[in-house]
Amino acid sequence: MTNSILIGVDSSTPSRSALLWGIARAEATKARLELLHVIDGAGLARDSAEWHSLHEAAVELLRHELAFARSVAPSLQIMTNTADGRAEDALARRSVRHSMLVVGTHKTGFIYGQTFGSRFLGLAWRALCDVAFIPDQAGSARRGVVAPAESSPTGEAIARFAAAEAAACAQELTLIASTRGEADRAGALALEAHHGLRVHARVSTLPPAEALIAASAGASLLVIGRSRSPRSSTLSRSANHDVLVNMACPVVVVCAR
Repeated sequence: MTNSILIGVDSSTPSRSALLWGIARAEATKARLELLHVIDGAGLARDSAEWHSLHEAAVELLRHELAFARSVAPSLQIMTNTADGRAEDALARRSVRHSMLVVGTHKTGFIYGQTFGSRFLGLAWRALCDVAFIPDQAGSARRGVVAPAESSPTGEAIARFAAAEAAACAQELTLIASTRGEADRAGALALEAHHGLRVHARVSTLPPAEALIAASAGASLLVIGRSRSPRSSTLSRSANHDVLVNMACPVVVVCAR
């Protein structure tokens, strides 16, 4: 895996929000960018006029988005590509080459536009890298990073990632736990990685997804995670799904190795 970010682009406004977020991320982490547009020409022959029309439109869209990205960040290394088939399948396959995948979403969990459809949530589990879901017009006035606190290898990966994000943007980190022990351990881990970081470790009696959604209402980033191991005790898939369909801010799903 290289230090590069894959951004799914189409002509929707959430796609542009994802592009802007990805550009900022690439500048902060000195990463390369790949802009990918997926052509869903199911049932069309490659030599058909309809297919050629779709391909030409894709090339033009990428040309336009590349020009915009370079106008915002002229020093970034950016490449563009097209892929065929279902968007979720194509993005999941291409994610193996990248450190992060970024997609734009409507904040209720449904992507605007034709490219991604409503199955984008599957990328949270299918992608082979971290995945960032960016709501349309996420806004820059939000402050703070929120993450669950959990005693597991994935929980540790989430805490470290969230602490690094909070430290990088000089914001506070809020950790939400179901027990005081988990809250204290996650807080200590975050401070160990980033001395001087302002950390608030809270215990909540609410269901995990509900607690995270409430805590991140005004946050700049919510970090959750998933493990490739079925034995991991991290937030359940259903809880992660609930978070994603109710997101009010950008959400990163950390893929713990």
